[in-house]
Amino acid sequence: MKSASLVTILAVVTLLLTGCGRAPEPVSLSFFYLPLCPTCPETAQMEAIAGELAGIDRAHEHVTARIHVLGREDGAAALRNAAEAAGIDVRATAFPVLFENGHVHAGFEEIEDYLASW
Repeated sequence: MKSASLVTILAVVTLLLTGCGRAPEPVSLSFFYLPLCPTCPETAQMEAIAGELAGIDRAHEHVTARIHVLGREDGAAALRNAAEAAGIDVRATAFPVLFENGHVHAGFEEIEDYLASW
């Protein structure tokens, strides 16, 4: 009797800890920035955001974060693809820019507000 109760308790606790058996929805993050110069405060802020996103990627199994440096051909191509998928004109967005499952967070303030939600 006691072992059946213990098994039931363990099953309930496991369900609660795993969100009733549901895995979190996958999150795809793509961050695009252009380092201005090694000593610019904006460059340091952009690199800090990139580091924070990399930490979120490592800490959460359901998150994939990609960091793209504009000015490199692969970064520019990835930005065009992300903007097209989100249905926006890349020429009309502020930088840095973060795409979260197709949703756009443009500029430092918006990105930092989003990161605060983690």
